Amino acid sequence: MQYRVGYDNGPLKLSDLHIDFSHMGGKMCYDLQYEIPDIKCQVCGRNSMCLIQYVSQKSSDSLHRIVYVFLCNSAHYRDSIRVLTYNKNIIVPEKDTSVSITAPTWEEDIDMNNLLGMTAQMQTAAPAPAPNVFKQNTPLDPIEFKVRKQNTCLEPHDIFTENTESKMNDFFQGAVDVIMDGENTKFTDVLLTQFNGACFIAGYDRNPLSFQKCISKLFKGQFEEDKYKLNRNFEEAEEAEEIEVINDNGPDVSIDDKCDCKFCKEFHQKYVHEMDLFSTMIWVLKMDQSEESAEFKAIYVFGSRNLENGIHEGCAVAMDDDEDVKELLKELKKKKEKEEAKNQKASEI
Repeated sequence: MQYRVGYDNGPLKLSDLHIDFSHMGGKMCYDLQYEIPDIKCQVCGRNSMCLIQYVSQKSSDSLHRIVYVFLCNSAHYRDSIRVLTYNKNIIVPEKDTSVSITAPTWEEDIDMNNLLGMTAQMQTAAPAPAPNVFKQNTPLDPIEFKVRKQNTCLEPHDIFTENTESKMNDFFQGAVDVIMDGENTKFTDVLLTQFNGACFIAGYDRNPLSFQKCISKLFKGQFEEDKYKLNRNFEEAEEAEEIEVINDNGPDVSIDDKCDCKFCKEFHQKYVHEMDLFSTMIWVLKMDQSEESAEFKAIYVFGSRNLENGIHEGCAVAMDDDEDVKELLKELKKKKEKEEAKNQKASEI
């Protein structure tokens, strides 16, 4: 599966939410056939909020798969993150080849002298085409779903995505020069500048974009490997610094290199990487308007590798936000507001 970057596509009404489509915020749409587990914060007991409902890249004509990510919008958000994956295997109707329909043909010998008379007696309406014949035991029924009941929720937003495989490979190989402030700049910060306004990047069964391929180290909070570094060319005081992303191992290193330690092998048998959520979601969903809100830089989401029907538990790792990223998000927000104002003026002319 190729990496796809996801952006905010504007607010939705709660009545617009559907189990067939992705959305950020809002409420969970779930299959009535299955009972959903209790989704409450283990720390404060409040209902966890739906951060995203995403139709997985693994979905196909024969499988509908959804990834749900929940959290408590509070300072203890890390202890409340919950990932669920829902699978619905779909029986696709098959044409019944046991019925053969033969199209009518003209007789070979036609008296051309009587042709006009024959056409005058023919019906003017064309015969209806033969209907497709399907087997009765393979219906394609819509999923009966319900929206999860909860008193409060984040503002629901629509999503649009686009392919970003080429740009991601350029970034990974170090073909990136950006201007950043702050000595504690990390790859995620640089990534956010390259994908201005990105709320998430999805990559089914790809590496999380933390530049740490060892999942064991990722869970321990080691979000970058030593082989990647940021080459900072420091300028004079109070001036921006130019940063180049460098991959010490050169262009032969693949973005899909996976760790082969025992922990990672066992982990990948049970879980599969689905997507990475970024702090852009905080201001898109207005999470920061709460007195005490979640402050994450990124959340790396892993769904259950189980593809059987039902709801299955996944897991996630969160990277905390810091002051550098807060300032960066403010700048991105200002830039987006300016672009929107500019587009509004252009449309009024």
